Amino acid sequence: MTLRIALVRATVLPGLLVEEERLADSLACGYLHAWLERVGYRALLSVNPVLENLDADAAADKVIAFAPALVGVSVTFQWQSSWLAHFASRVRVALPAVHIVGGGIFATSAWHRLLTDVTAIDSVCRHEGEVTLTALARCLTGVPGLACRGADGVPRANRRQPRLTDLTVLPFPARFHLPAQLARGGVIQMESGRGCNAHCTFCDMRRSGWIGRPVCHVVDELETLVTAWPGHPVWFVDSTFLGFGPRRFARGQALAREILRRGLSVRFVIEDRAENVDHETFALLQQAGLVRVYLGIESFAAGPLERWQKHTTVATNLQALAILGALGLPTQIGLILFDDTTSLDEIGVCLAGMRQAIAVAPMLHLYNLHQLIPYEGTYLARQYQHRYGYPPDVHDVNLWRFTDPRVGIFRDRAWAYLEQIWPVTAVVFDQLDSSGWQADLAAVLAVKNRLLLDFLEALLVALWRSEAATVEVLCQHHLGRTRTALRTLADRTAPAVGKVLRAALAG
Repeated sequence: MTLRIALVRATVLPGLLVEEERLADSLACGYLHAWLERVGYRALLSVNPVLENLDADAAADKVIAFAPALVGVSVTFQWQSSWLAHFASRVRVALPAVHIVGGGIFATSAWHRLLTDVTAIDSVCRHEGEVTLTALARCLTGVPGLACRGADGVPRANRRQPRLTDLTVLPFPARFHLPAQLARGGVIQMESGRGCNAHCTFCDMRRSGWIGRPVCHVVDELETLVTAWPGHPVWFVDSTFLGFGPRRFARGQALAREILRRGLSVRFVIEDRAENVDHETFALLQQAGLVRVYLGIESFAAGPLERWQKHTTVATNLQALAILGALGLPTQIGLILFDDTTSLDEIGVCLAGMRQAIAVAPMLHLYNLHQLIPYEGTYLARQYQHRYGYPPDVHDVNLWRFTDPRVGIFRDRAWAYLEQIWPVTAVVFDQLDSSGWQADLAAVLAVKNRLLLDFLEALLVALWRSEAATVEVLCQHHLGRTRTALRTLADRTAPAVGKVLRAALAG
């Protein structure tokens, strides 16, 4: 087919974030490119502004020179919407007749906002894009899965495109930009399934329905990738790697055994929920090459887990971390500490849980204390609108009205501490599964985690006692203590590790 189609990965203005840098290759665009080729489209252009070092204007100029009839832009994160607006406006001026469609997780949730605010785009592809984009290429009117403006200019969504229930119909993603991604120290991205059955109020993927790829289909692609690019880590981008249902552990074990049967040499990272952590399954996955786990713990207090409909318990969270700790698997967790009902007592319960967590999981890296964010289009955003009478401004640090103003002081001081030690945190984040760091990693994590909790507990006590006047002195004392302890630690680690730590502290 002769229709010219450009696929573009949105990024962020003006600079890059960690998520943009290490995961710069677009798995979404890769899947779409491979699918469009399979169904007969040959005049395709893929543009990755991060890996091609293009700003929004240069990316637009590359698309304009190609002169496509259809431009698809993958918008994964909310912070990419400004880049989308700038890029689309420039393309629109040069190519007035082109159809520009946005897609991706954020675009699916925020389709109404994007069609309202970004006037240069014509439509938004909601949910999976392969079938919808193909239909759009053939006929722009009434396409299931598409949201666009009506004749009156009001954004409207067509009915949803039926889900792809058999993911083996998808070709493996095109990997045009992967060499550039790996040359920058990035990773190979894969997915073992799509969607999620969980009910978390804050998530774009809430109750979207999990569909897993067959084990051999996953390992076939994995084998292709590690053969072509040996030695590079693979990150599975699924939010729930094992999936859902009574056979999820059997599936995870079968996947591990298939990797081992084929003798693949691979290091891979996964994300999952606490209730999916099973000793037998994760031991097998570790034997197959699992080197790091990210768990969506979110809280060590029962109240937030109930408010956010996590459908798990504090005991389950701690048990999962204990299993990973027993296996010696480096672990990162999502932690959300603040919303408008947070109290100092609840923070105290969370800190006590964090103490228990580092005791049972010595390879756990504590590095974030997030605020609950009601992203556009989520169930939580609708709750926020109902509660406050206006939509949430996710860029406003003070979007929540804390009942106790001391919670805001705790948050701001905690964030300031984390910002000061971020250079060290970034180093640990990058080296968490590095073979050269494993001998010293437990010691580094033990010191870093303990110092963080010492500070947070002391800050909480000061606020409990309403000793606001002492807070500034306390913060400076603990920050100095942290730097001194980390410098001492750097002198006791392997020379290469110590050198990196000292450089981070100097920065």
